[in-house]
Amino acid sequence: MLEVRECRILAQNEPVLPETKRGPGQPKGVAQRIADETGLSKSTVQRALNPKPPVPIKSVIEPESEEEAIIREANAIVAAWNRARQAARERALSQISDHIL
Repeated sequence: MLEVRECRILAQNEPVLPETKRGPGQPKGVAQRIADETGLSKSTVQRALNPKPPVPIKSVIEPESEEEAIIREANAIVAAWNRARQAARERALSQISDHIL
């Protein structure tokens, strides 16, 4: 007896996959099942199930006193002085002495 086999013409770049029976696949996850039941998107359900922690509230900073403001400004001047080149320091000294005299 001759056995008849079904022949199929393949396109040039069509992949040849073995014909196997596929099972039901992996079961749907919780988020996908809820999304199917509610009509929401899966990502929306995932965000609802795993919310981000709330952003911590910053405490109110008390206003600084006059003395604290002067110290902060003096520290800024000293830091700028230390970063400056020698020529810039000499020019700043001459400008300061012009204002004083």
